[in-house]
Amino acid sequence: MIFPEHLYARAAEAIAGFAEPDIYAVALWCSYDEDDTRRPTLVVDYNTETQVEQVLSTDEDAPEADEARWNYAYWLQSMPMEIGGPQDPTGLRLGQEWIKAAGLWYSDEQEEADFEATLELGSSIARRFEAECIRAGRRLHEDGVIEKVFGRPIPVIVHELEHQPHHADWAIAGNPPGLVAGYVAWIASLDS
Repeated sequence: MIFPEHLYARAAEAIAGFAEPDIYAVALWCSYDEDDTRRPTLVVDYNTETQVEQVLSTDEDAPEADEARWNYAYWLQSMPMEIGGPQDPTGLRLGQEWIKAAGLWYSDEQEEADFEATLELGSSIARRFEAECIRAGRRLHEDGVIEKVFGRPIPVIVHELEHQPHHADWAIAGNPPGLVAGYVAWIASLDS
């Protein structure tokens, strides 16, 4: 099995175990174990309407409704599945093999000798990983995983730790048309 297939299979497995009846969105959080792009890690998570209501009603500095709904900082963050990190040795190995097969691997010694060159390699790894996370989100819809588990289509939000304007493009690419309009509008509001 190659890394992209492992990402998708494990994400589908995680989502199949989500049981709360009011889940409205799934998160695919692209991160890197120990901030090392040679260790790409995908965290599969979700949020519920109950959590949004709780944040809005109990937080002294309650955010606006869209912020509570879409900003991962306010989500449950139960992090039921981490793919590719230390909790997933198979995924960690497959991720490193995938990077090597793409010709993007570098050693710690290379990083010390030419940091700028390895920084470029790291950026290339990140772009490829992010693209695979977006593809995984799209496949979760195309293969019927989302609808089977939740009984309806719900957004799959692919993001990094800090929400960025380009995450709107990621959401649009990884979901059926119109499904992420609320998230895209919220991302757009961050720039204004």
